[in-house]
Amino acid sequence: MRFDASIGFLVFLVILALYRLLLMSNKVQLFLHRGHRSKIAWLFQWYTLYIIGVISYMVFSLHELLKDPGYDNIEKDVIEDKLREWFKQDMDNNYTSTSFSNFKKSFKVSDWLRYTNLVSQATGIPVCIIASYHIAKLLVIPGKRLALEHEDYQNYPWKPPPRLNWLLLVVSMPTMFSVMSMRATCRLWAVFTGTVDLPAKYSTGGLKDVEFASEALDLELAALFQFSTVYAFARICGSMLTEAAFFHQDGDPETKVRSHEYSRTIRFAAFLCVWSFVVVGAVRCLLNVAFAEVEQTIAMNNATNPERVDRLLLWQQVIQTLYQNFQDSISLLFSALTVLCVLNMFFICRMAMIKKKLGNANLKFTGTRLLILALEIQGKLINCFTVDSSLYTTAQKFKDELPDWFPLKRWAFFKMQAHLFNLSLLNIECLIVVVLNVQTWRTLDLEKSGIMRFKKDWEQREHNRKTFAEEGNSRIRLLATLQESDDDSEPK
Repeated sequence: MRFDASIGFLVFLVILALYRLLLMSNKVQLFLHRGHRSKIAWLFQWYTLYIIGVISYMVFSLHELLKDPGYDNIEKDVIEDKLREWFKQDMDNNYTSTSFSNFKKSFKVSDWLRYTNLVSQATGIPVCIIASYHIAKLLVIPGKRLALEHEDYQNYPWKPPPRLNWLLLVVSMPTMFSVMSMRATCRLWAVFTGTVDLPAKYSTGGLKDVEFASEALDLELAALFQFSTVYAFARICGSMLTEAAFFHQDGDPETKVRSHEYSRTIRFAAFLCVWSFVVVGAVRCLLNVAFAEVEQTIAMNNATNPERVDRLLLWQQVIQTLYQNFQDSISLLFSALTVLCVLNMFFICRMAMIKKKLGNANLKFTGTRLLILALEIQGKLINCFTVDSSLYTTAQKFKDELPDWFPLKRWAFFKMQAHLFNLSLLNIECLIVVVLNVQTWRTLDLEKSGIMRFKKDWEQREHNRKTFAEEGNSRIRLLATLQESDDDSEPK
């Protein structure tokens, strides 16, 4: 059920992305704003449907965490009895030879980690409320007022212009991180509390692999949204920089060619690290989703088809080996691209033209950069304290040199505990980012910044030129008509 919920939410996001493209059509927007529908046209915009979907999915996850089965309310004795059943099943199937006390160590959640996770669960709804306030009060409603003054957009005022459309993605990114980290938290608590159904021929280790694969799917969905947000940043800043190419453009064809060439260079070369991050990240994300789906399918078939267990185990090992090799080869590269992308964003935001439009652009995009770093770097830092991880042995040498009073010296997680800690931090960081976004973007003037640019500058100038030409022709025709009238009225 939990895995199907994630797939269902993925389908919702794909449909919403296609619907967002459809809403760019003026004909569709005119249909939504026609007649009595104009009063509720905002309800059919993609940003409204997105917020409704995210809040619904978050409530679904909170219901599972707090009510049914309510992982935080399950008694310790009930959890231990369930873990004993799992341990006995592993012993009967010769999956383990350890003692029960060692077996349950990886399922133990210390009090400080449990309370940290409880706090993080409480941040989900505030994240959605604050982000909704930011989208509605500071962006959409002021944008609608400006649209009502425009000759074309007054017919569909709830339609966001291109730049505002991209900015809405940037502002809504923390909500996606929050809801997906909360969903992944449900998977871990289901294992911690022993409430996941364990098939008769299935090992506890295999069960963990299934849940880790499902958790990976949740975080990869958040990562996909992150890449679309970074893409939105590049589109906003790129369009502002390329405006310079058309400031002094006249009717000379050669000047137009040079202006378009300059525009393309700015859009691609100036954002090279950003584009690399988006492309490599999206490919890695899709491959991770594929690996997670295949690994989970094989693991579940392994549990339900005992007669094919040897062949399925072989395939599972092959998939895990390929996945590990893939991760080892791309992990360092993508970490470097992440840092370069953040630096690229930093230097672009320092450019005079961006600062003229957005003010302190670096401060405004700080939240976006924090979540980019958190998703990629934070987990690796926690791996330094995770038993059996590749970084644990290396980090242990440095930890031994720390003084005994230093808290980090005593830190040691098992894999599930490390994942729970990472998800808890992500949720808390999302709350920090949405508050930071409201504070830094609230002073933005949508009109002066160009965020509410309804037409590209060269399109606007071309429109003005045609309008002036038509008005000039009208005046000439009027004068000619008046002259003919005067001629006709003269006595012969």
